[in-house]
Amino acid sequence: MPQLFINLETLPDIDGARQMFELPADLQVKDVAKVLFHQHVSTRGRDKIFLQPWQARIAVVCVIAISDAGAELSSFDMEQYDEIELLQKLYDFLSHSTYSFCWDQGRDLNALLHVRSMIHQLTFDAIPLRTVERRLRIPPGSTSLEAIAARFGLQSIAMQGDELSWKQYREQGIAPLCKRCRTNVIATAQLGLRHLLTAGELERQRFNQLVTACGEL
Repeated sequence: MPQLFINLETLPDIDGARQMFELPADLQVKDVAKVLFHQHVSTRGRDKIFLQPWQARIAVVCVIAISDAGAELSSFDMEQYDEIELLQKLYDFLSHSTYSFCWDQGRDLNALLHVRSMIHQLTFDAIPLRTVERRLRIPPGSTSLEAIAARFGLQSIAMQGDELSWKQYREQGIAPLCKRCRTNVIATAQLGLRHLLTAGELERQRFNQLVTACGEL
């Protein structure tokens, strides 16, 4: 079974916000988002840059599958698929893997997957994602991916939080989120593989092959 490295990008759940705050059906999307982010900041504070799982929808999914054949990257986004399809594609990967890793950065991705599955009434009984941070004894949310990646000379793009991602999406479309998701899942995989090497769970020759393959994705 392949090992997986997974990254997600999220945007505000506009339909959910209309329901939660009983907003008029004709209220413009940008105004619904303003209500949602205002409520989020007022209850959680500005330091919490990611919306809670019932407030954010999955916008982009990137998966690197590590197998005997090497490393393969798959990417899906909301311009191609609705959220139910994105969840199903992710579940298809997870159901065929024993180990899956992510860089959580305080997003609580496991909760996100389960809450979004509940909203859409999907069966989602996959093994929970493991965080690379916890494997490194780093509390998720305490250190950014870009800070760690920079130390190892790896390319990454700062996770800027849901409000800034929303602004970026409104101005530039889905492409910047796809690029960030793809870049960061590659960095996550390279960091994860290095940890597996130093933990004695990966032979050096295999590590070199896989890191090279990830760098070519």
